[in-house]
Order: sequence, then C-alpha cells, then structure tokens
Amino acid sequence: MGRVNKTIGGVFVDIVGSASHISKYDEFINSGKNLKSSKSLKAITASYKKLIDSQKDQYRVLADLEQLILQKRVRENLNPKDIKLSMLREYIYARISFYRTNTSTKDIRVLVGFSDVYGKTVKDIAKNKTFQADATAKLQEAMDLEIAENELQLQEVKINFGGTK
Repeated sequence: MGRVNKTIGGVFVDIVGSASHISKYDEFINSGKNLKSSKSLKAITASYKKLIDSQKDQYRVLADLEQLILQKRVRENLNPKDIKLSMLREYIYARISFYRTNTSTKDIRVLVGFSDVYGKTVKDIAKNKTFQADATAKLQEAMDLEIAENELQLQEVKINFGGTK
C-alpha cells in the first residue's frame, strides 16, 4: 500500500473531518483567531463561518456518500494482488486499503487462519490458491458489514434531512 492510494482519497471526507481530525473549514476559521483583524476581515470571517455552519449537514452527507463510494469501489474491484499478508505467531492476517472515517488506519484487516493450515511463510501462503480465496471472502465479508452499517447510517441522516433513499 503506497502513500498515494486512489481508493482511499476523497474530497468531502477530507474537508469534513472526523472524531480524530478537525474539519478543514474549522481549521481555516481558527487559523486567524490570534491574528490582528480589521472590522472588514472580522465581518468576512463571520459571514464565512455562518455560511459554513448552515451547510455542515450537507457536507456531512456528501462525506458519508463519498465514504460509501470509496468503500464500494474497493469491494467491487477487489484484486487478490492488492491484499497484503502478515503473520503473528501462527496467525495469518490479510489487509487491504479501505476508507473508514472512524479509524486512523485506512485499511481493513481480517484474521484468515493459521499457519499450520495454509503454510509456514508468507511467501508460501501467498501462492496458496485456497488461502487467496479464503482471504478474499473474509475481506469481502468484513467490507460488507462496514458498508451495510454506513448505508444504514446514511439512510438515517438522509431521512432526517428529508432526502430520499
């Protein structure tokens, strides 16, 4: 997984922020708090903040939609070559890039099985067709759970805003 990954980059998901990251618009507004400000600058900043505040709910919906788009893109285009493997003692894990606003890591990880079943080294395991199928299925299952939860959350938000399904 490289530093630039098109499957986990969005527009509004980066602007809106999350529980662990301040929104870009709040960051922008706060960046001028300790600077000198004329009446004109204060008025413009207040207008900007008022407009942002009036649109935050729509930005959140757009960010939620983006997250769902990013997740479904990965799910629908899952390539076994993109799966990264790791071993910890006898446990074999698989992971793939997967955008989630509620975590700092932008991947999804699953325990696939044990080395006594699939092989003793990551290199051997990567060549094992049964393992690849099992890893893909478990990753898809984990993605499906995450996607279903996000779809439900989005439906609830859209209903509250009078949107349609």
